[in-house]
Amino acid sequence: MLLLSVFSLRAQDNVTRVKVLFPFDSDSVMVGYRNNAAQLSVINSAVTSLPADAKVSVTSFSSPEGNLAYNRNLSLRRAKAMEAYLKKLNSSLNIELHPGEEAWNELRESVISDSRLQESVRNSVLEIIGSNDDLDVKEAKLSALPQYKTLYANYFKQLRYAVIELRIENSAKAEDQHANSEISKNESSALEKTSEKIVKVFSLTIFGIRTVCLPRCQLENVSPVRRFQRERMVS
Repeated sequence: MLLLSVFSLRAQDNVTRVKVLFPFDSDSVMVGYRNNAAQLSVINSAVTSLPADAKVSVTSFSSPEGNLAYNRNLSLRRAKAMEAYLKKLNSSLNIELHPGEEAWNELRESVISDSRLQESVRNSVLEIIGSNDDLDVKEAKLSALPQYKTLYANYFKQLRYAVIELRIENSAKAEDQHANSEISKNESSALEKTSEKIVKVFSLTIFGIRTVCLPRCQLENVSPVRRFQRERMVS
């Protein structure tokens, strides 16, 4: 049996990820809004020097208030706004857009992690979020809670955002993947040759009739007479 073991220390991809926030019902990329200045500064520095094969993606969301169809379109507009912003910095970028819907998962995480929230309120909100209701129905139930204004003030501003990810594949990792691919090919070839030696079938032509004879190791369960006949053929 042929065994090959390959051990390598794989370098990680170089990934830059930032979160840009949007004001209510807006798709404008505002540098002065909340923490956007610091986030966009990171993007500005990274984008201008990206290699041609860098992967850039934009994932956008909206907060849950309002109509779902409108919010889907708002998320798309935010993704396109970020794409336009990035293209101004580097027109050669190949950008993938992933417009989402309403950021219910992020709202759920915020509610779970907020130690200030009363347990009864937390449970009520999580019950609404975890229900099988349509998203517009969930939003209506959420807005009917007595604590809705507090929930809105504490969480919703963080739910209107776009995440920009810049990924540069590590060259050492790419070379490592290529090397492993070549090793796999060589390993497969070696195993195929070994298998051919083990399971090789001998063909003989006797009196014009083509007879197939198996190796001696496969004759063990054949009757003595038949084994003798086949061994005579092989020898």
